[in-house]
Amino acid sequence: MELKKLFENLAKKAGVDIASPEFTAIAEKIGGIDVAEEIATKVESNLYDTESAKQNYTLKQHFTALALNGVDSKVQEAMDELLEDEAIKTELSGIKSTPQRVSALARKIKELESAKAKADNKGDDGKAKKAQEEIDRLVSEFKAKEEKYLSDIQAKEKEKQDAISSFKEELFFSGLKFANEYDIETNTLVAQQKINKALMEKGAKKIYNYTTGKFEIKRADDESLDYLDERNNKTSYEDFAKGVLAQNKLLAVTDEKATKGNDKPLQQTQTHGSGSLDTSKFDKAVEEAISYQ
Repeated sequence: MELKKLFENLAKKAGVDIASPEFTAIAEKIGGIDVAEEIATKVESNLYDTESAKQNYTLKQHFTALALNGVDSKVQEAMDELLEDEAIKTELSGIKSTPQRVSALARKIKELESAKAKADNKGDDGKAKKAQEEIDRLVSEFKAKEEKYLSDIQAKEKEKQDAISSFKEELFFSGLKFANEYDIETNTLVAQQKINKALMEKGAKKIYNYTTGKFEIKRADDESLDYLDERNNKTSYEDFAKGVLAQNKLLAVTDEKATKGNDKPLQQTQTHGSGSLDTSKFDKAVEEAISYQ
């Protein structure tokens, strides 16, 4: 790798305008010098800008642990102060996740307070207890109905979003020029297998972002973090997919060259005279059709 290119990559991560005369003048002075690929990769992979640092799994674990250590000590103090039953303390201490342990402690305290309040009811011939039991039954029934209603809505919404996701993935593959004469269904099946295998090997996962309407690549072990390549660069699913297919020589020469240029993310499309695609109207029709089912 040329030292000039490495310098430009690091400068871009630092937010430097590499097209400025000041930068260009410096870059020209180091032109023609080569850096071993192993060294270049190590330099880029171990230097982080703010955005790539946010997506680093190791850093996330480190700072999450720092943040939760103080919470753990306070939870322990609360257990020692509010709970007398050692068995309950042991049970709560066995919960490894700090947020889950806090939630369990809150529920346990509420249960103990409720039990104490019921035990304090006297002189009512059990009327208060019966009234509370009826209230609990009605609340339980309401919660069950509410949960089913919300579950049905979520299932319907997921069904609609999955249909849109499948359509957009089909549209992406149908827009590629494959290097063989197989039908589009066969080429799509082979392409998906190759891409999924590459994602698994990289410890990555493709997800569909319902908010943006685009496919994204996340870490398989933590979907809250973007997948970054060996040089801490974020890549779109479309670029990743085309790169894998080009490496496996599944794309026609014209599409292989396109993967080395400025590939654009999957667009919502329908052919116009300009050659671009816009299927926003079709997407809307799909969503409306699904919502009426």
